[in-house]
Amino acid sequence: MTLAQLLSLRSEWEELTKDFKVKDHQGTMESLQWFVTHGHGSNRFREGFGEAKEIAKNIINNYKSGTIQ
Repeated sequence: MTLAQLLSLRSEWEELTKDFKVKDHQGTMESLQWFVTHGHGSNRFREGFGEAKEIAKNIINNYKSGTIQ
């Protein structure tokens, strides 16, 4: 994944979650990890939750594996 792709995904996640209850609306790694772990409690019935969670997981996994170029 390129840095441009990562930033695009992060922007998409921020847009999807703008009305969600999240720890922080900035797409930091801490925010993304919190969302994946705890976000379902208040957001699972919101439109776009599944997509937002998959985007967050994708970003986290690419970051952890070091595949961001």
